[in-house]
Amino acid sequence: MKKYLILLQRLLYILAFLPLLAKADYDSLDCIAVDQSFTSREAVVNNDVIGVWMQNWTYLGSDASLSIKDNWNSAFGLHGDSIYVVDYTQINGKIVQSDTIIKITIESQADDNTEVDTAFIYFTEASDCNLDPSDEDMGSPEAGKGYFFSRGSTFDGYGSSWEAIIGTVNNPTVVGAYGRGARPKFNGNHSQSNFLWIGSTDV
Repeated sequence: MKKYLILLQRLLYILAFLPLLAKADYDSLDCIAVDQSFTSREAVVNNDVIGVWMQNWTYLGSDASLSIKDNWNSAFGLHGDSIYVVDYTQINGKIVQSDTIIKITIESQADDNTEVDTAFIYFTEASDCNLDPSDEDMGSPEAGKGYFFSRGSTFDGYGSSWEAIIGTVNNPTVVGAYGRGARPKFNGNHSQSNFLWIGSTDV
């Protein structure tokens, strides 16, 4: 009996020291996934920018490289941190319902650390898109519609409050950008006091 107790004691010592011998490598599965959402019109063309992938806290301040790990029908590409369209034929005419979600996964890598996160791209059907809407359009937006402003443009005199934008989870109203270039800017000419700025003057 004493012999068995000694063997059991030795076994417990071995089990206690095993965690100290294990190599603690970084594993993205142990991290909180960082999903990011984007919106786009259906009628895209090649090189249209979908959006900018924001660096998450894991790699903030580092020189992390980005790559697309799972690319839906090879329709998208990365230029720096910008997600853009490389094959518009996989999107145009293929969105039969607004708010269709296409998912791609983005891999971030720095040194020996790797993390894979998901980009959710919400596409608005062409018939539900309003391109470069007027100030009046934005004053009374319709639920379920998509309002897209051209990149690289400045919209003067916009003073509407967008608080009236309504929608539901399954039928949201979206505001986004399309095309290429810098994010659109809104200029109230310093005379508008009722515009609802969301975050900053850039969208």
